[in-house]
Amino acid sequence: MTGRVLAILMGVMLLTITLFPGDVVLAAVSVQYTKEATFLQSCGLFKGRDTGIEREKQATRVQGAVMLVRLIGKENEALNGKYVMPFTDVPTWAVPYVGYLYHQGLTQGLSTTRFGTNERLSSKDFMTFMLRVLEYKDNVDFTWSTSLTKGVETGMLTIKEGTVYQTKSFVRDDMVHFAYRA
Repeated sequence: MTGRVLAILMGVMLLTITLFPGDVVLAAVSVQYTKEATFLQSCGLFKGRDTGIEREKQATRVQGAVMLVRLIGKENEALNGKYVMPFTDVPTWAVPYVGYLYHQGLTQGLSTTRFGTNERLSSKDFMTFMLRVLEYKDNVDFTWSTSLTKGVETGMLTIKEGTVYQTKSFVRDDMVHFAYRA
């Protein structure tokens, strides 16, 4: 009987993960940067949707792009500009943000025609964005794979954080932390 109950429970768990993958995996994520999020919100740098700010959710590349443009104080410039970019997967609402970053040399995309709008944003991706904004040079001062180490060197991350973020899933709460520290 124990084996059958275990099999049923495993089946229910697998079905739940299949039907609601993001909700199940992310339910275990705890947010810890409330003070930082509140500060960034008060400055208009971190905004949510009608569903809230969703700090426990996986960060996406387009969310990172929007946060970066706001963080450097260029949202109005981006929204009022007409920046050409080669990426075909960027939704209309995000074109000004990604176009601005592309025009400024702050993003390259995942390929020549694909930004990777809904792809997961990793800690190395966002740190790379941050380092570029701070005028560190790719392949001179750091590489994508060494971006967290450079983040530790600059003081944006502690040594412990530099280690943890090597493998930690990067959620919107972490994006808040990186932005606040920068």
